[in-house]
Amino acid sequence: MPKKSGELYTIGQMARLCDVSAKQLRHYDENNILSPAYRDSSTSYRYYTQKQVEEVLLIRELRMLGFSLDSIAELLNNRDLTNLKAELEKSVHQARTALKDAQYKYDQTVDALLRVTQAIEFTYKPPGTPLEGNIQLVNFAAREVVYTRYISYWNAKSLFINRRAELYAIADHYGLTITGPNMAIFHGGYMDQFDDSGTKSEGDLETCFTISQGGGHCPHVRALKAFTAVSSVFIGHYRNMKPCYVAMEQWALERGYQLAGTSLEEYIAGATMTRQEENYVTRLYLPLLGYEP
Repeated sequence: MPKKSGELYTIGQMARLCDVSAKQLRHYDENNILSPAYRDSSTSYRYYTQKQVEEVLLIRELRMLGFSLDSIAELLNNRDLTNLKAELEKSVHQARTALKDAQYKYDQTVDALLRVTQAIEFTYKPPGTPLEGNIQLVNFAAREVVYTRYISYWNAKSLFINRRAELYAIADHYGLTITGPNMAIFHGGYMDQFDDSGTKSEGDLETCFTISQGGGHCPHVRALKAFTAVSSVFIGHYRNMKPCYVAMEQWALERGYQLAGTSLEEYIAGATMTRQEENYVTRLYLPLLGYEP
């Protein structure tokens, strides 16, 4: 390998010296990033100079930092500390955004994994009406949610998936971070969702998702207050939940609990996760009297 200052380097020698591949050097040449400085007219061989070692090492370092080839070419043409600082600041901003996106993806993936794991644990229990031990009094924690509330279709025979899609669109538009399962609040008449006559197929329905970051700028964000409720987990299709509701109401009556007449359903696992209806998992809440929606 040439060692004298000012000597010329073949592409192979330059590759070994700077720990890059000859293919990469050819790529830089083809894209006008860095071309060999000298060409032997008799052999047509191309050679790099000692000064270009610095440039190859700079390219290598900037590529490791994620710089684009266009940015690198600009820096090579205008190589000074001011330009380098500006490009590094831009790169830091891009890296911070990528880190935030990666953290969001990680959090969402972990959340989905936990819900699927929970759903699998629940599906080991017999489907249909829950066992006595599955009904209990629980405290529902306060949270901030993105929501819509209006009169709409709410029959349990068919999931109101369009309302869920609507929430995703709102969250995307306002840059909200959704976490946890989709929820629906039946503001009165929750048993009407099981009506087969078709006369009670619509009602005052609120659908919502918990969000993990502030959404004060979004008109569809509100605080969902904490409440105490009779709760149970139902396994199976939504149309078959009526006996579960009846059992919960009876459980509350026997213990002297007065219900508010409102229902909240939390869809731990549903049609978007599995095609097997017997593996749908829904947690039901019947808030006690005094609940403020």
